[in-house]
Amino acid sequence: MDTIEILEAIGKNASYRHASSERLGEILSEMSASESLRRTAKTGNQHYLVAEFGQEIVSMVQSQIQGGYEEDQEDEEPCPERDGEDERTPSSPDS
Repeated sequence: MDTIEILEAIGKNASYRHASSERLGEILSEMSASESLRRTAKTGNQHYLVAEFGQEIVSMVQSQIQGGYEEDQEDEEPCPERDGEDERTPSSPDS
């Protein structure tokens, strides 16, 4: 099995995914996993796989976007057409 196939097998088997690092090392040895995959499993450092895959590791920064009402933003100038309207309340059909 190559590294991708081994990673797929681990992903499909909950007992592999939740195994201790020692047990996972044994499983990987039984599967004839590459040295870089065994080192990654042992240390948790994914950089060992960089050489095997020939790619750079890209980290993603997650940010949380929070919405709000326009009136919460102090920078904006008031809109004369909407002056006095509450944007959260829909206007009635008769007005």
